[in-house]
Amino acid sequence: MLLIATSMKVQPGGVADTAEITTGKGTASAGQQSGKGAKASLHPDASSSKPLHTRLNASNPDLDLLFSQIYRDLEPYRESGITLEMVEQVYCMFNTQSFRVQVLDGRMYIAGETQGFGDIQDRMKKLLAHVWSRYAKQLPDVDMMIQFDDWMLPNLKGKHHLGHCLRQGPVITASKTASDWHGLLAPDSGYMDEPGWDLTRELLDDSVAHQPWENRTAKLLFRGAPNGNREYQLGPDLEALRDDELDIALLTWQEDDKDYMSQTQTCGYKYLLYMPGNTWAGRLKYLLSCAATVIMPQDHYVAFWWHLLQDGKHVVKIDALRGGNSADPVLRGIVSALKQNDTAAQAIGANARSLVRNVLHPENLYEYWYRLICAYAELQRFEPSLHPDALPLAESILRIPSYKHIRFRDRTCTVCQQAPNGSAWRSGWMKSADSDPVLEP
Repeated sequence: MLLIATSMKVQPGGVADTAEITTGKGTASAGQQSGKGAKASLHPDASSSKPLHTRLNASNPDLDLLFSQIYRDLEPYRESGITLEMVEQVYCMFNTQSFRVQVLDGRMYIAGETQGFGDIQDRMKKLLAHVWSRYAKQLPDVDMMIQFDDWMLPNLKGKHHLGHCLRQGPVITASKTASDWHGLLAPDSGYMDEPGWDLTRELLDDSVAHQPWENRTAKLLFRGAPNGNREYQLGPDLEALRDDELDIALLTWQEDDKDYMSQTQTCGYKYLLYMPGNTWAGRLKYLLSCAATVIMPQDHYVAFWWHLLQDGKHVVKIDALRGGNSADPVLRGIVSALKQNDTAAQAIGANARSLVRNVLHPENLYEYWYRLICAYAELQRFEPSLHPDALPLAESILRIPSYKHIRFRDRTCTVCQQAPNGSAWRSGWMKSADSDPVLEP
């Protein structure tokens, strides 16, 4: 194992042992609730739900660990279950980039799609369409919320004025922090980026094959926009980070940006630096696909598969960069250690590429979504019914935006009252709660 003289930290949100989640019989409320889910185990039998990718061994322990994140995320709802009021709370209280997903009798619907950033929501619907096309006959009826904002929706306390929707509802999200106990991690729309994750993997594989380790540049490379506080973390003198050890630059993403590099060019370096963006950065899978040694400063945000990354085996984890001039000596010390342990550094890159190739195969991502939907359904305490705002998935994908997006204030709230003046979160009508996963009655 490669040893580097720096403090390593355990990533927040890592996965504990797979939980056996059971639900008790639900209590009827206003005729909406059912006794569904009594003593149902949410951990699927491996023999009944195997990954579809036939080149992989269904008993692969990395896949078992990958899917275990689902049951850990749902653990806060083990006792309470998931009620219609919880789903409605999220739908009616927060004006964020989001939509509601319903599956009824094998058909998938999208409800209340608000205007999002770029085509992020269309890409997510394409991902869901892949899931539906593979599992339509097996999907249980569900009613769930997906959000697309960089920041996770805040936790709420039941004492706030929410009508009778007092309990915090779960939200499916691409990333979260350890305190976001109501977030359910899942593969995000980034896997539908053009030209598509599956083809991108093949292109990066070809790049790796034509850029063997011994021919690569032995520098630490970073290219990225100045999102979040990257400028602060890297320090005031970026020019000092461009020499025979470091090649670090922030981009404008303009056509004439002389520092721009393609993903395949990135694979020509031995060492790559990952940096969080506003929250997390979806590029990590691309960096690891290059079979380079990825340096990963620790951050609060995690994605659905990051608990698989072992320090010294798949990545080199370091403390978060603290700004000022502190990044320079830290990064140079890492490069020096990697150069002195070239064989170990190469092995880390090879391990990372193997993990991404095997575990993040698209079929396993669809399987993750399928298992999440099934586990979520086991905790539902109500029978889903078609929402007034719902459109069939195909129609939602094929409609032009002006006919498929609605304003938040026009969402139909059938159970909870809608937040006054738009979003309860952004208007300050409700405030963030403590991080304890306590669902108040």
